[in-house]
Amino acid sequence: MENRMKAYVVRSKDDDQGSVLIFAENVNMAKLFCYNDGKLDADKYIDLSAKREKDADKYFGISIEHELKWEDDEHRKILIEEFGWREI
Repeated sequence: MENRMKAYVVRSKDDDQGSVLIFAENVNMAKLFCYNDGKLDADKYIDLSAKREKDADKYFGISIEHELKWEDDEHRKILIEEFGWREI
């Protein structure tokens, strides 16, 4: 069975200080997941932007959740080494 989950980087349009790497079936689901969980500082769904991160698709399934979490050492290493993320 083919993996339908794709990686997206979601951020608030008003806050360039934080991003979340989310696995979802489409861009709208990625934004909705972040909005409903309050993961980013956004008052409205429309305040979120998302872009595909195809190179991260291969990491779907390393966590039971639908995101790579900065708090997880293994995930943080991936985010830093593969995608150039840094702590702010």
